[in-house]
Amino acid sequence: MKIKKIYIKNFRSIKELSLTFPEKGLLVLVGSNNAGKSNILRAIDALLGDSWFTTDKLEIYDHYCRNRNNDIEIRVEFDTGYQVCFDMNNLFLKAVKAISLMTSNTVFYSQLEGDIRAIYGQGLLEPLPLQIELQQVQERLKRLREAEERELEADSRERIKRAVTAHENRIAELEALIAKGAESKASKQGEARL
Repeated sequence: MKIKKIYIKNFRSIKELSLTFPEKGLLVLVGSNNAGKSNILRAIDALLGDSWFTTDKLEIYDHYCRNRNNDIEIRVEFDTGYQVCFDMNNLFLKAVKAISLMTSNTVFYSQLEGDIRAIYGQGLLEPLPLQIELQQVQERLKRLREAEERELEADSRERIKRAVTAHENRIAELEALIAKGAESKASKQGEARL
């Protein structure tokens, strides 16, 4: 089993990084001092190392810009399709669920779960917030394409073209996340039937 992709968000010096590993050969991390090379390895070790990475092990310097409000997300995907992730929102939901089960207060969990899923839809692969964002990006892309047709200056057309490409890439990412969320939901329903 080989690592295929890694996604890191708000971990140490890394604001957000998505890295696809080569199918063959070696991956070499090259960069200047304090560019984040070691933090990529620390993120991988946090998930796949000999001790499990939990919130109680987090230090202030583990959060991007040393700000605890920057929720850390680390996701590793293998060539088999298997994923391992550390996501503060999912951990929080699990803690809330445990509290609601211990106190027999199911309303507490259902209210918080709804709010968290509405706010952090992408991180939890929830379809509704992802679909809303997809629609917004598609609308902006439409306006960009209209502007591209009207613009006469080469410099402006080039900037618009780069923005169009970025929006097309984001649409592809959102569509993939929506599909992944649907697959995840289907597999969870299949597990529940067993």
